[in-house]
Amino acid sequence: MKYGTVSAISVLLFYVFFLFFLQPSDKMQFEIQLKSDGTDYYQVYFQKNKEEISEKQSVVANYNKKGDFEKLKFPLDDEVKNLRIDLGTKPGRIIINGMSLNSTLHSYEISMKDINLKDSNQIDGLEYESDSLSVTTSGEDPYFVFVPSNEIKTKIISDNQVMHKILAVGLAFLSSFIFMIFVKLRSDIRYLFQELYYNKKMLYFLSVNDFKTKYTGSYLGAIWAFVQPVITVLIYWFVFEVGFKSGSIHSVPFILWLVAGIVPWFFFAEAWGSATSSLMEYSYLVKKIVFQIRLLPLVKITSAFFVHLFFIVLTFFIFFLYGISPSLHALQVVYYTICTICFVFSLSLISSALVVFFKDLGQIISLILQFGMWLTPILWSSSMLPASYRWILKVNPAYYIVEGYRDALINKVWFWERYNQSIYFWLLTAVLFIVGITIMKRMKPHFADVL
Repeated sequence: MKYGTVSAISVLLFYVFFLFFLQPSDKMQFEIQLKSDGTDYYQVYFQKNKEEISEKQSVVANYNKKGDFEKLKFPLDDEVKNLRIDLGTKPGRIIINGMSLNSTLHSYEISMKDINLKDSNQIDGLEYESDSLSVTTSGEDPYFVFVPSNEIKTKIISDNQVMHKILAVGLAFLSSFIFMIFVKLRSDIRYLFQELYYNKKMLYFLSVNDFKTKYTGSYLGAIWAFVQPVITVLIYWFVFEVGFKSGSIHSVPFILWLVAGIVPWFFFAEAWGSATSSLMEYSYLVKKIVFQIRLLPLVKITSAFFVHLFFIVLTFFIFFLYGISPSLHALQVVYYTICTICFVFSLSLISSALVVFFKDLGQIISLILQFGMWLTPILWSSSMLPASYRWILKVNPAYYIVEGYRDALINKVWFWERYNQSIYFWLLTAVLFIVGITIMKRMKPHFADVL
């Protein structure tokens, strides 16, 4: 079978897979352009089916341009039955110059004539002025309820179905491209896994030895590997919960929410940081032609995994002390641990090869990890960001891992329910793995000359 035929078949198969695997999105966005005499925040509550309106089903946007028109955007999670638009927290006069409901493809204007006072609160009156609407509010909780027309909702659903097919095509081509590279590099990849299988005992021995020798010479020895992270967690807990009075997050005590997110980060940061320097640390093995140097990053990752196992057990123990028993969802900790190992190994294939020729890379990665801990919602909740900007967090693959542990232990969400994030994470991991295999193969002949 010709290479082009294989490519065409793979694209078709991946397209069918993503077309049926991905669920069509029914998300929409409400936009309102308004002007007010003072800055304030505006809130939109959305009701789904017959559910009660609650804070969880609401989006907030800030109005900052006092005396000027500003467009406020409110991403809505699902198709909605009706909207409640809260017009700030102060009495005053607000001029609305336009409202619309948007899909991923189009924007659909809402006629001002569709707004009425049938279901409203603390609104004295509405005045229509050409294409704008003047609203006079008289309290601290003014709002009106708007029911989107079925015609607009039908158009939005149709738009999102089209976008779903476009996304499926794009993912199919990307996946097929990765698949064809896998086919081209299949001998290298197969050889790597053969190396891992035949050298698993040596890998385990080196990992145990690395773990023991890391703290050789100190009085407490390997105990420091566990003491330092525990003290770090206690410091963050004291600062945020005791000092800043951080309350419960997602209906669980702050310490549980913190531990569930920071434990996988400790593993990720320690594994990537140490795996990056693996070739330089084991330079005497790199210079031996018979040794499979691509396994060296795994030595450091496995060494860090020993500590991670302890903290997983400690996490379950802390949850038990707070009266929270693990559910079936907690088994996903195994899945997300495998995710971390695969991702770190793919990253370290690249970084460990490059750092041999560019020594400053190790310091750069240390800075990335320092900033990464604060850019990833570990010590703060992603709900603190406006909904329209939360997608930026999801670009960070560490977000998938950290939130995955919380899904397993707190949110009770299966990983396949985050299908879009799961696909993104594994596609990115596959790309990094392929790049790492290629770089390691190209640079391997030059390692001995530099080390």
